[in-house]
Amino acid sequence: MVTNKNYKKIFAFAIIIAIALVIISFLLSTNINFAKPVVYAINAFGFETKDNIYFGEFGTIEINNFCSGFYSIVVFLAITLSPITQVNKRRRIYLVIFGSLFLYLLNFSRTIVIVALSNHTTQINLLHEAGWFVMSIAIFLIWYIWGWEKERKKELINSLPNTVVHLN
Repeated sequence: MVTNKNYKKIFAFAIIIAIALVIISFLLSTNINFAKPVVYAINAFGFETKDNIYFGEFGTIEINNFCSGFYSIVVFLAITLSPITQVNKRRRIYLVIFGSLFLYLLNFSRTIVIVALSNHTTQINLLHEAGWFVMSIAIFLIWYIWGWEKERKKELINSLPNTVVHLN
């Protein structure tokens, strides 16, 4: 049953997403190069870039601020911080810290894999889209496994009767 309380939670979730996207759009429009760590890693793996552009055998890849993984992290944070996710504060803090770090490192790896595979295939856009799919699944799994599922198990255990059965 949909209640007025549920509408308020959904509205709060939408507001959090909107505010987060405005903030992230502002940050990405600045002159700060958030993709620089990714470019350094790509160069460290032996793939030379020039001005954040990698010239692969089958195509050119521009590594820009949108490659930093911020959008995935913002979506994850909006889900985690919204009233829809009913977890205790301690678990929410863990979700924010470790989930964001995990998503950043996963995106870091995703970008390096796309650059590495761009020398072996002409389907660079397909690789990029597959990377977004992987990030979306990762967001859901982190939220489900670390947040929602553990909280539900805890509620289930707490709802069990506190009876002691003696077997002779």
